[in-house]
Amino acid sequence: MTQRPPRPSRAAEGCASGTPNDDTGSRPVTQAEHPIDFLRLFEALPFIYVVVTADPNHVMVAVSEERCRATMTRREDVIGKRLFDVFPDNPADSSSSGTGNLRASLARVVGTGAVHRMTLQRYDIRRPDGTFEERWWQPLNTPVPGLHGAISYILHTVEDVTASVLERQDAANALHAERERRHAISEIMDERTAELHKAEEALRQSQKMEAVGQLTGGIAHDFNNMLQAIGSSLEMMQRRVEQGRAEEVARFVDGARATVARAAALTNRLLAFARRQALQPKPVVANTLIRGMEELLRQTVGPAVTVELQMYDGVWPVLCDPNQLESVLLNLAINARDAMPDGGRLTVSTRHVRLPDAGIADQEGVAPGDFVEIAVADTGTGMDPTARARAFEPFFTTKPFGRGTGLGLSQLYGFVRQSGGVVQLDSTPNQGTTLRVLLPRQECKHSAIDASAQVAEPPRVTVVETVLLVEDEDEVRAVVAEHLRDLGYAVLEVADGPAALRVLRSGRHVDLLVTDVGLPGGMNGRQVADAARERWPSLPALFITGYAGSVLRDQLAEGMDVIGKPFSFDAISDKIGAMLDAARANHAGDGLKGR
Repeated sequence: MTQRPPRPSRAAEGCASGTPNDDTGSRPVTQAEHPIDFLRLFEALPFIYVVVTADPNHVMVAVSEERCRATMTRREDVIGKRLFDVFPDNPADSSSSGTGNLRASLARVVGTGAVHRMTLQRYDIRRPDGTFEERWWQPLNTPVPGLHGAISYILHTVEDVTASVLERQDAANALHAERERRHAISEIMDERTAELHKAEEALRQSQKMEAVGQLTGGIAHDFNNMLQAIGSSLEMMQRRVEQGRAEEVARFVDGARATVARAAALTNRLLAFARRQALQPKPVVANTLIRGMEELLRQTVGPAVTVELQMYDGVWPVLCDPNQLESVLLNLAINARDAMPDGGRLTVSTRHVRLPDAGIADQEGVAPGDFVEIAVADTGTGMDPTARARAFEPFFTTKPFGRGTGLGLSQLYGFVRQSGGVVQLDSTPNQGTTLRVLLPRQECKHSAIDASAQVAEPPRVTVVETVLLVEDEDEVRAVVAEHLRDLGYAVLEVADGPAALRVLRSGRHVDLLVTDVGLPGGMNGRQVADAARERWPSLPALFITGYAGSVLRDQLAEGMDVIGKPFSFDAISDKIGAMLDAARANHAGDGLKGR
């Protein structure tokens, strides 16, 4: 006979579990009637659990089904076994630290009695075939106290995050691969860019050599012709003198001088193209200068071409060499005339223009700001794209042989760029050409500037004035000194800058310094004049030069002037006379004794 179990106490009823059924009615089901199998409940939980002993062997005493699935093991293969015997490190991975990290965490839980959440861990799992599979876990170790309060077990819980970690690794690998691919592409592009730059440099060098060849060929052609003319004239002069026919020499002299003038004009154009000519910039009002040239322009283009001026009222002044600007406009008028053999219209206009950075992106050395535009437009034959692209090259011309030197537009370009300006060319075949010269605005203190105003010449005085001539070419110095003495000047001759300063500091009275720009001895002509003016501020200085380079780039001070080589005796006589007249006027007839 089976003995009925005792009725549970009220406390036991409080711990009972279950629900009413038909047998018990409303009476709660007790644990004694339906005992709970906690082990089966633990094993069935959908979490990755394992319970290990707290001793150093860490024997596994309970494991969830989910743990067995996740670790590819069976319960009978792990229960009663030491944790690290069943789950060792991957021997193929020398950097593996899973077992060491887990041992340290378990020891920490035992020592502190507190829960320990480990950082993300790689702990590979051994497959049934003995190989290992990469796994990543997020572990949590929880102490389980025994009856007497001491830690008896540790609940080891993990979350398998392998999939998300591998996804991140794949993404990182893909990103790295993409970066490597882009880096490789970048290196290829750099190599190809370097090759392209090399090819471009080779092309530029080829084009430069072609341009140099064209330039030197043109120079050689023109200068050989001029040398032939001068040499032949000299030879004929010698023959006529030897034949006693000296009265016939004059025409050969005139021919040689005319050829020298042509050579001088050619070198000036070349220097203008190279932006190396010695300019004499002054504040100029374009409207005044153009109106002063109106009659000359009409005579130049002839009656078949109508000349129209469209001047902007109150146009700003510009800083440039007025003589060069006049030469530019005259040359453009000649080009327009030749482009309109059957007649047409030549329009010269001025206006204000504001150029931003974008408008001068391809113009080296030009600053954005306010400009005065001088446009010269014709209704002539125009230029095709090929001719337009080469329009500013020296010795390039579309005119018939013998009708042009090919230096006009190159001279214009060099002058405008040297003056800080911009040149723009628009041309279409059979529709005409418009060339725009844009010169930077010059802020002027005066309300108006008259480019045609002339300074009244003071009366000359009949006193012997002294000129200090500094020239390193012996032949040039000798003939210029001889000419000045013929004019009645006292001349002191030296060959370099230091010698000139020694003369000036010796106490010798000097009324005018005439100096070449390119001098030996460590001082150029501009430096000599500046050094002299530190002691004698009002000393006039005339620079004579065949090529000044950048020495005379800045605007000349008052009382300074320049004349280019080769010059005629008449030209230098007029220049020296005007400078001494101005000096006498400034000193009210007292000479320069106040220096």
